[in-house]
Amino acid sequence: MNCKRVLNKKRKYAQFHLDLGQSDFMFRNCKSCGMKFVPGDEDDGRLHKEFHKSYTHGIGLKGWRNESVLDTHSSQNGRVILVQNDVPPAHIKKVEEVIKMMEMELGDGWIFHKDCKVYLY
Repeated sequence: MNCKRVLNKKRKYAQFHLDLGQSDFMFRNCKSCGMKFVPGDEDDGRLHKEFHKSYTHGIGLKGWRNESVLDTHSSQNGRVILVQNDVPPAHIKKVEEVIKMMEMELGDGWIFHKDCKVYLY
């Protein structure tokens, strides 16, 4: 009996980087948003572009169908939305996204629990 071993000639290799404290490890630090990224890496570049946009332009909020808008007696085009614990999961997810951005600027430890009231402008 002649058994032939078939080898897959198309092997996929991935380049991994270990950051061991080198001073220049091809990382660039964005002066605007502070994110470290590798400019030549497509995935890293895409992630930086998304993060940079949300950091510099704010987190987008088109609105929700059943949002609780507070009357501000103002002629400005903005609105204030109240988010409490009895809202749909999409509202909570957006608040968590805002809190994540706040914690980057102000430090970890912000308390977000079921009794919180969050005001989004």
